Amino acid sequence: MIHELQDFSEDVARLSSADAVWSRMANLAEDRGMPFCTLTMARRETGLHSSQFISSLPDEFRDNYREGGLIGDDPFLSLICRNMTAAGIVTDGDRFPETNGRQGAFLELTRSFGVKTALCIPVRTIQQSEFGGWVIGGTTDGPAFDRICETFTAELHLAGLMAFERLTALAHRARPAHGRLSPRERECMLWLSAGLRVAKIAHRLDISESAVALYITNARRKLGARTREQAVARAIMSGEIEP
Repeated sequence: MIHELQDFSEDVARLSSADAVWSRMANLAEDRGMPFCTLTMARRETGLHSSQFISSLPDEFRDNYREGGLIGDDPFLSLICRNMTAAGIVTDGDRFPETNGRQGAFLELTRSFGVKTALCIPVRTIQQSEFGGWVIGGTTDGPAFDRICETFTAELHLAGLMAFERLTALAHRARPAHGRLSPRERECMLWLSAGLRVAKIAHRLDISESAVALYITNARRKLGARTREQAVARAIMSGEIEP
């Protein structure tokens, strides 16, 4: 997974348009057995409306989502985006927890286009002015979907965060400043990107677990990240570390 993510981060860093970044993420998802890819960002001002929506779903769905008010019924935005944790869902309204009638109808509409399951990857939460993330849809459910989630969730989660960081940089036409992390903070973030937990990092660096936790916390704060996964993505995309 590390080599694939390194290739992905290098590819995304070279891309110069939002469509190209989205396409690269969609191709990765399809390679992992999830052929539908959507990036949805919403802004709550006077009601809920779409600020960005790009999708490999048919134009009929896309047009209804943007212009027909479907965004207000999207359970991904209202339920999954409560935190930054990736989550697998089944688009059967009866099996998806906490949905109301309109949200259930939204799921059934999604299912009618062949999307039986989805891996949801929030990049910003509903506590922020703009929130949303990736919804990567699949045509299988049951054990086949469980295997995809078990094998690829961590990879797709980090890839989604990296892709969004690149989109943000393109929107601002600026890359994050380099050199913000200390050498020890970079070491901890590098091992974190390799999937090591705090205890393992402490053993490798021959320092205490509390020191590792502090370095990671400081790195996360400097990078403006809400989670460790988001911090890793920002460290990679800003050039602070190379996985």
